[in-house]
Amino acid sequence: MTIDIDGHKFGKDAFAPLSSPSASIPRQVQLSLTALENEPFELALPGSQNMVRVAKKGNTIELAIDLQLIA
Repeated sequence: MTIDIDGHKFGKDAFAPLSSPSASIPRQVQLSLTALENEPFELALPGSQNMVRVAKKGNTIELAIDLQLIA
């Protein structure tokens, strides 16, 4: 099927899904539980105020994620 609008023809390929923007490669972080005993691990996400923190508290691991919401 082809659609003709003012001399412009659009076939099935004209409405193909858009490719996603180049996705960034996720960062793999090695995290040692013994390292958490001394101080928490913090990871700031580039270009934003978002932050991930991991800390060891007694026999548990605490995970905190701060996300900036877009209004």
